Amino acid sequence: MEARGLFVPSEGINTSVGHMTQRRFEGAVTEARSYAFQGPSWYIRPASNAVPLATQGVRFDGEQRPHFMGLTVTTVGSGLTVFAPFSAWSWWPPDDPLHAAVHCDLLSRRARYRLISSLLVDPAVSISGSDDWLHLFRRAGEGRVEVLAGAADHRAFLGATTRFSAAERTAEGARSGMVRLSVDLPTRSLRHCEALPLRLRPEEGECQARIGAYSRGLLMMEVGGNGATWGRERRGDPERFYGGSATAIRVTVDSGLYPVEPGSTHQVTLLEGRERSNAMTVVADHRRRLDLWITAASGRVEIYPAEE
Repeated sequence: MEARGLFVPSEGINTSVGHMTQRRFEGAVTEARSYAFQGPSWYIRPASNAVPLATQGVRFDGEQRPHFMGLTVTTVGSGLTVFAPFSAWSWWPPDDPLHAAVHCDLLSRRARYRLISSLLVDPAVSISGSDDWLHLFRRAGEGRVEVLAGAADHRAFLGATTRFSAAERTAEGARSGMVRLSVDLPTRSLRHCEALPLRLRPEEGECQARIGAYSRGLLMMEVGGNGATWGRERRGDPERFYGGSATAIRVTVDSGLYPVEPGSTHQVTLLEGRERSNAMTVVADHRRRLDLWITAASGRVEIYPAEE
């Protein structure tokens, strides 16, 4: 039995990737199951630098080489190019959920999170998240995982080492707020990372932070200046930032689990080494925010309510 259908243009919609024209399907339901994979199709052998992204079928030739029918992607400069061996976009309406998943999530420009990997699609690590949290899962192997967080808005993440850079800019020259997250992730493990209302902005270069405590009575973090490394400088030493240069860092704390009420006073202590320490008292502004500057190559910052 042959199924027939017709796509009828209707009202346009605005999406994160631009303005698109919706189409609704009229005809047999069997024809509406797979919008993208319709019409004449070919099995292709992708180039060595291309990766199958969405596969409808795989066949092997006489030399047992795989040939794919589906979407393949490859990197071009700082972007991607997508190839389909069929008329995918002639039959694929934007209101199809799979269309949104492919174009607005997998292939979106300036994605919310981007896994830093030498592979275009890394099969060992999976990521998912929202503006405020990130989940990482490692299927195989072990080691450090690095992720660019495009929607971080300068925020530090609990559960990861967060790197902030003054060089991260938008096309207009403003600071983008993008941060780089580093997580040591053993095999078969899941990590939850959460963005906190704690923002760091280095005046120049880079700085890093690792959250040690975040509660109603204490906010504590290790900070490292430009060029700092997290680890043990010598055998037997505790893990900390070392090797960095003194960097001026603007730190802001908005009210959250650690409460910041307008006019409240808070003690801020910077511990550098075993003996050097600097302390200051900061008063919250009308936005329920603490706004201060510190200068450090490495050290521990503790913020807690001041005694009245």
